[in-house]
Amino acid sequence: MQAIHPHTSTRTNLLSFLCFIILSGEGELSYEGQTYQLGEGDCVFIDCRKAYSHSTSDNLWSLQWCHFYAPFLPAVYEKYKERGGHPVFHPDDLIPFTSLLTDLYNLASSSDYIRDMRINEKLGSLLTLLMEQSWHPESVTVSRKRMELATVKEYLDEHYTEKIMLALKYRWSDPIKQK
Repeated sequence: MQAIHPHTSTRTNLLSFLCFIILSGEGELSYEGQTYQLGEGDCVFIDCRKAYSHSTSDNLWSLQWCHFYAPFLPAVYEKYKERGGHPVFHPDDLIPFTSLLTDLYNLASSSDYIRDMRINEKLGSLLTLLMEQSWHPESVTVSRKRMELATVKEYLDEHYTEKIMLALKYRWSDPIKQK
């Protein structure tokens, strides 16, 4: 898609996920309370059930994009975020993304009798590629610790008027039997 004039698209509650790559030009994405400046080579992967908007700047962008959905995708997207995946990232190599999206476009316009199965195969490859790009162990550690602390904080907020004690549990193993 080549933008022909500056514009903004705002969406919410779409039952889909969106992946797009900026081939040239610039724009902006607003998603989950954050605003991201987008430029050539950036990749976006978002859950469209949540509100978002994207707009091209005066430096009109050219994109490759795909909306898609399956019942398992919300869980996949959560795993993507748990692993440190971000709504916007800049892959080292765009070719795998652009090749997959081109293949999807070609399949969608084909009359191949098993077109839908081939499209599903390409979407699976796109999800695999996105998951590979999401792996940021340093974010996962922080995220996991933050989640654990949130649970503790929630408990303390609910029970702050009570006497709270920590109990240590010991687990003794059977003594090693000698022959």
